[in-house]
Amino acid sequence: MRMAKKIFLSLLLFTIIFVFFILFSDNANAQDRSDQLFFGGQEDELQIATGLGDRDPRIIIALLIRVALGFLGILVLMIILLAGFKWMTAGGDEERLADARKTFFSAIVGLIMILAAFAIAEFVIQAISTATGTSPI
Repeated sequence: MRMAKKIFLSLLLFTIIFVFFILFSDNANAQDRSDQLFFGGQEDELQIATGLGDRDPRIIIALLIRVALGFLGILVLMIILLAGFKWMTAGGDEERLADARKTFFSAIVGLIMILAAFAIAEFVIQAISTATGTSPI
């Protein structure tokens, strides 16, 4: 049991480090961002005075939702891997197999809920972008 806990904690640490580097890496964007700028690209005095960014708040919220749902997807993948590990190491014990099945099916239900939340969020982002005349991310 200690080995499984060490493997799980190692995977969790690796995932946290991986997500950290993905979130805080600089992307090379060669596209024009004028359609994604706050108030059509006109810098406001408040932005200059406070040093805040010039991205539209709707786009920032959409990106945060995508990152959160992506992180939840990574967690579900780790739970599925844990359930598979439990299943493989059950050794024919019906109680441990039932626990592994329960974990696996709970993870699948969670994955379905995350995918549904992602679809709903994308629909809402598209609807707001269309209604306000801005382009989505």
